[in-house]
Amino acid sequence: MYFRTVAAVRVRAAGAGFLCWVAVGCGGGAPANEAPSATLAAGSPATTTTTTSPPTTAAPPTTTTAAPPSPPEDEVEAAYLRSWDVYADAMLRLDPARLAEVYTGAALEGRRSEIADLSSLRTPARMRVEHDYEVVVVDDTNALVLERYRDHSVLLDATTMQPLGPDPDQVVSREYVLHREADGWRVARINAGS
Repeated sequence: MYFRTVAAVRVRAAGAGFLCWVAVGCGGGAPANEAPSATLAAGSPATTTTTTSPPTTAAPPTTTTAAPPSPPEDEVEAAYLRSWDVYADAMLRLDPARLAEVYTGAALEGRRSEIADLSSLRTPARMRVEHDYEVVVVDDTNALVLERYRDHSVLLDATTMQPLGPDPDQVVSREYVLHREADGWRVARINAGS
């Protein structure tokens, strides 16, 4: 098993788009002489190209090699954070269309139900949380994210998009169960935390 603790990731709606701020600390798996790494940048290259010095009369040979696979904890973390991005967008737009990209099983049905409830009230929500979570990779197909986030999410007036109430500013504990499927990790279950 591998454990990773991450704190202070904020997902916030900003108009029609979303911004993520990341301040990450990792623990557990890195040797003592290595600095913790927390690169969450999108668009990392999938391949590395190496070019050798050519002879003066021949074209330069180029070798392309695949980058080493990402450690499973990085994949789980990226899938978990992406699930929040998709969920926040769905709650703001009241549109469950993309939820199946990041959720499966009971978690997918639960998220769809949330959006259906808000849709019937014509009340979108702006999801804004400060994450404090730990990633636990159990095996090749199962992982947990143990989360204690500070919730700043609010319901919005559908016309003005202004909050209908104050910032709840409360700590919420959840356990997210992720399963690896053929095309990547998805949140399969969301359990109330202690």
